[in-house]
Amino acid sequence: MEKSEDIQKERITYENAYDKHIADLKIKIIYKFLIDATVLDVGCGETETVYRRVGRIMQKYVGIDKDLKEPLKGENFEYHISTLEDFQTEKKFDVVLLFGTIEEALDENTHLKLARSFLKKRGNLFISIPNPWSLNRIMGACNGFIENPQTPDIHDIRQGHRRLLTIEQLVETCEKNGLQVSDYWPVGFKPVPMSDMPMLKKYWHQFDNMMFQGKKYQIDMFCAGWLLQATPK
Repeated sequence: MEKSEDIQKERITYENAYDKHIADLKIKIIYKFLIDATVLDVGCGETETVYRRVGRIMQKYVGIDKDLKEPLKGENFEYHISTLEDFQTEKKFDVVLLFGTIEEALDENTHLKLARSFLKKRGNLFISIPNPWSLNRIMGACNGFIENPQTPDIHDIRQGHRRLLTIEQLVETCEKNGLQVSDYWPVGFKPVPMSDMPMLKKYWHQFDNMMFQGKKYQIDMFCAGWLLQATPK
């Protein structure tokens, strides 16, 4: 049988190195929850970042995405061509990941209710969203490149984004759909567009430290994105 890590090497793609850096930050935050866990990764895409980097610590990984080229199975992983709305299983999971799916879902309330339905009673849901009020989006609005930071622009629409939620809106949406928010973290800092971030590589870790102390200095609102943790009520 083909080794899982060999399959994954051919499937990893990132917009650029900073995109990969942000993916690593998210994994670092949720790492302890993935140990010996059953994990459902919704909208896993062609990157499969979570499984490739830490799949060996998981009990079982299930990735679903409507755009996968083919279903795959291995020793402790499987991939299904499906949306969350169409996915069917009797299994419940320790961890459900919604990385970049809320903004693309037809209805965010239905999406969250479905995600909650696949969680074990004491399971953890992790949701990652872009921050509409990130510094680079504010700069874009001030310079006429986008109309409003929270209104999806042509680039957002091409990526499949139907909406851009603030962290406050995401918390409220979780709470009204049977989820208790445990915590949330600012992830990444983009003073310039993603395509230009490699030029600032020597500052990346300083940006990380600044964001992780963002609440203290009231600057977390300008982060590149948010990572939220919630559990079933």
